[in-house]
Amino acid sequence: MKLNSENLALLLVIAVLALVPLFDISLRAILLLAVSMAFPALGLGLLLRSGQVSFGHALYYAIGAYTVAVAQKQHVTDVFLTLVLALAASMVLGLILGSILSRYRGIFYGMLNLAFSMVGFTLLLKLYDITGGSDGKGILRPTFLGHKFSNPDTAWAIYYLAVVVLVLGILFLEKYMRSAPGSALGAIRTNETRLEYLGRSARQVFLAGHVISAGFAGVGGMIIAYSTSHVTPELAYWTLSAEFLIVAIFGGAGSFTAISIGALAFVLLRNLISSYVVDAWQLILGIILLGIIMYMPDGLWTLFRRKPGARSP
Repeated sequence: MKLNSENLALLLVIAVLALVPLFDISLRAILLLAVSMAFPALGLGLLLRSGQVSFGHALYYAIGAYTVAVAQKQHVTDVFLTLVLALAASMVLGLILGSILSRYRGIFYGMLNLAFSMVGFTLLLKLYDITGGSDGKGILRPTFLGHKFSNPDTAWAIYYLAVVVLVLGILFLEKYMRSAPGSALGAIRTNETRLEYLGRSARQVFLAGHVISAGFAGVGGMIIAYSTSHVTPELAYWTLSAEFLIVAIFGGAGSFTAISIGALAFVLLRNLISSYVVDAWQLILGIILLGIIMYMPDGLWTLFRRKPGARSP
């Protein structure tokens, strides 16, 4: 593997996620939250490559989480099986909604995603027999290929499984964007009409991207379900969708590795600031985000891409 800046950044992410909890176990839950948020942000990064923005990806995040709860009610407790089920459920929903959403672009696509997300949030509140309403559902300790570990060992196993899946997800997205479907997805941003002239259906290309994006959000939901051992309809609320988008912009939508760095930085900054400034942490975090948007247009990825001696834009 050629050690360019992106590969070095990915190795840095792996090292931080793998080693930091070993020195300070209290950071494990925070980092696991960051990993779970990285998945829907990665999905949004894929959509941003096509020039589109979704304000409703929290819906797929919630579906992934609730899939775990529903599966456990049916006595399905294996973490690998629930991972597959969460991925499948979110992708199926992404396909159903995407068949409508793929017809639209720009603000219409973004706001329709928000509308579907709020409909889903309402259904999760009202379907009490299935979702538990506002009380949500508890999540039991999972098994691993038939083996059940103690609580401490289970927490470590879930954490490192999430890290491995995150790395595989980043590598998959990088390879996808180098493939013909990924190149076609990027062409939607530059010249969709030319893509149609080349014989590729822009709607089908975008639909595939939307489904993959939804699947990533669903995996993140599965991780947060096991992390918190409880799921509620709040996971589908629009403010969480906004956080995912902030993470993608914070890290830098031009690189999937950068988005994962953005997730780590965002969650760590939020926890650090809120622990010292309880009443004004949102203000301070907002100022930091504004500074990054104004002076680092590529997000934190600007720090990795900048060449020695290069001047700031």
